[in-house]
Amino acid sequence: MGFFDLFRKKPALDTSRLVINLTENGLDVNGTKIKLPCNIDALKYLFGTPRKTVHPPVFDNVKTYNYTWDKIGIYCYSKGGTIVHNISVRMNGEQDLSYSPSSLFEGFYTINGENWFDVMKNGETEWLEDEGFKIPVFKRVVLGSYSAISEFTNEDTSDGTAKCSEDLKNIEIDIK
Repeated sequence: MGFFDLFRKKPALDTSRLVINLTENGLDVNGTKIKLPCNIDALKYLFGTPRKTVHPPVFDNVKTYNYTWDKIGIYCYSKGGTIVHNISVRMNGEQDLSYSPSSLFEGFYTINGENWFDVMKNGETEWLEDEGFKIPVFKRVVLGSYSAISEFTNEDTSDGTAKCSEDLKNIEIDIK
């Protein structure tokens, strides 16, 4: 990547045919390796110019940022605006947050070369306990230093199982 490539508006990849694979070594996006944390400029180079949402400082006087690529269903989080700490892919569900992509991810997503849902449904279920009730919140799969998390989309999953891909929504990839 040359110096002037950082200012490109057009993405380096054909975003209409994205193939993403998560392994213990990071993400592979159409043959390009991404390791977290990474600089936001690397993602801008791959995907094009994102929409940016700035959040006021909460804990340590540092603003946080979400960068969203609406057309391809991908967004990421950055504390401070430069270094990306996690990347999320909108698979299902509603656009429930101001920085959620307006479109679902329509590419092909795998984890260690296997269908994302087949891997996530067998992940560890994280539960929320509230006044004696246990509610399944998300599934987690750990791959080396990476963690993939997918939230449940509805209450029909009260037993903590995901029966079909529509039971899980966004896949968030971060460092565990």
